[in-house]
Amino acid sequence: MRSGAAAMFDKGAEAFEILVEAVAQTYGGTADSAHTDATLLWMGLHGYVSLRASTPGFSWFADAEGICRELVDRVTVNAQMRRG
Repeated sequence: MRSGAAAMFDKGAEAFEILVEAVAQTYGGTADSAHTDATLLWMGLHGYVSLRASTPGFSWFADAEGICRELVDRVTVNAQMRRG
């Protein structure tokens, strides 16, 4: 069993693969497009978490659930539009 940073990387990789599979099952498309869309969601949500930690007084943090839903909606709507 791996420990430390390697174990954390493994857990993150497992979580990311679950997200890729969920995006592929929900929105279809190719494996590459599901990976790209999942990457965009992963980046956006991690960016949100980083910003929330570093700028706690920023006004849009009052509606954390709403802003995260908006991020997911925009990425997935754009994904659907690209796929036709």
